[in-house]
Amino acid sequence: MAQRIPKDFINLLISRANIVDIIGSHLNLQKKGNDYWACCPFHNEKTASFSVSESKQFYYCFGCGAKGNVIDFLMEFLNLSYPEAIRNLANTLGMDVPESSEESKRYDEFKRLEEILISAQTLFVKSLKENEKAIDYLKQRGITGETAKVFGIGFAPNDYNTLKKQLNQYQESDMLSVGLLANSDNENYVKFRNRIMFPIYNTYGNLCGFGGRLLTENNKLPKYMNSPETKLYSKRNILYGLNIARKVKETEKRIFVVEGYMDVISLYQNDIKNVVATLGTAISQSHLLNCFKYSKEIIFAFDGDEAGQKAAWRSVEQLLPVIKDGYEASFYFLPDNLDPDSFVSKFGKDGWEKELKNKISLENFIFHKLSVDTNLESASGKATYITKVKNLLRDMKALVLKEMLEKDLFLRVGASSSSSASEIKKIYPNNEKKSSPMQKAVSIILNFPDIELDKRIFEEPILKKVPGFDILSEIFLLKNKVETISTGKILEHFRDTSSYKPLNKIASLDLPHLENPQSEFNGFIGVMYFTELEKKRDELVSLLQKADSSDEEANNEALSQIANIDKMLKKRKFL
Repeated sequence: MAQRIPKDFINLLISRANIVDIIGSHLNLQKKGNDYWACCPFHNEKTASFSVSESKQFYYCFGCGAKGNVIDFLMEFLNLSYPEAIRNLANTLGMDVPESSEESKRYDEFKRLEEILISAQTLFVKSLKENEKAIDYLKQRGITGETAKVFGIGFAPNDYNTLKKQLNQYQESDMLSVGLLANSDNENYVKFRNRIMFPIYNTYGNLCGFGGRLLTENNKLPKYMNSPETKLYSKRNILYGLNIARKVKETEKRIFVVEGYMDVISLYQNDIKNVVATLGTAISQSHLLNCFKYSKEIIFAFDGDEAGQKAAWRSVEQLLPVIKDGYEASFYFLPDNLDPDSFVSKFGKDGWEKELKNKISLENFIFHKLSVDTNLESASGKATYITKVKNLLRDMKALVLKEMLEKDLFLRVGASSSSSASEIKKIYPNNEKKSSPMQKAVSIILNFPDIELDKRIFEEPILKKVPGFDILSEIFLLKNKVETISTGKILEHFRDTSSYKPLNKIASLDLPHLENPQSEFNGFIGVMYFTELEKKRDELVSLLQKADSSDEEANNEALSQIANIDKMLKKRKFL
């Protein structure tokens, strides 16, 4: 029940949720200026007046006045009660609603662990201000005080017990759980010592762990050290700097993926802010999906050495199964084995942008990698290469991109592609060359749900034979049943049917600009009507040819029907 859900949990839930992501999973939001816009799902309109503010975490419709936070939207859009909307949002964010004693315990633990990290972060920042050597190190690396503040950089003193003493209000077992302490010989000690500390935030800006870089070189210790996997931190899901990059306008066009904290920080300081880094692990599919939420192109910016090449190829293997049609990926290998931090410190933003012109496309990188050590002059070498290409592209879901890559990579060795056009048709049913008039008509309804559906369409027996007519009829009945209609309502109506997924696919695709959607819709209905008439005429002619000439009455009836059809075909007007 609603009263059993703690208010502070609800506040935490709202702070963790990005309203753009949540509403964007239901509506096709387009960014214009600082806000995101869509046609309002709560009333009929042709021009988008429904705005979503990421900075305010609030939506407002200038047409009907609908407004509220993320929970209000879920209640209205999904027709949920207040507790149901909270549970829905919590489930989306992977959080448990503390309604039972067990869930309350988990929630209390979650809050407690986060509080410990925040307290530690406060101490690290304070320690940095008090340590001249640490400050000098950051200055030597070219990091300004302003940049250090943006990223919350701190310092962990070279002491095994100081942090324990300063955070003595917390249980050591909890400090172990968040990775601030480690254990050796049954004794707990401070994990991060004599290190520049980089707080790690999740996508929404919530502190979840730390990375530490040794202040002075020590061959016995790792130069970089991250928090271990905890209940708050998972290195395969979190990208350093995404909490900042997702708010940057340049990220909409492209986002750079680099390998280290200092790469992100140095680039940021040189006014290149659309950058994220993996955290001591290879890029994962979860990382890539998070990037594609905010950007149309991922540019992998790695060192130009062998390690950078290997990291780039691992990225390709993770990328291909998750990239969608309409998105891009490319590779940016820095010269002279420089990393992004060193390069931008030496050449600045202008040098970075100039070198970016040499980025390598996805297909060129794949070709280079797969053709190495393969004799493409021989038939067996070409066969080996083609087999590698097929195996690499096998799990791609982006069928249009898959076809383009396969064609390109095959043609480079004089082979032809074998991609199946029928597969693409399944995913893109309203493709201009592939789709049927019925699919186009349904697509117009989904994009312009307030167009008129003439009842004559549904009274015409010949149209009932057209595949998909049952869907059209169901939408007609729904429009007559509800006071207002919207794409969301139409899709929700079909949720538990086999039609839901294909309709969702059609609704999510962009239509070309239509001057008159009503006229276009009527035109497609007319195409179907006359196509069916022509089929009927052909059937009658075929029957006449096979008919018994002595059955004069039946033959005359067929001739009469053919004559009527000919008149209608000549008139060419249905609606």
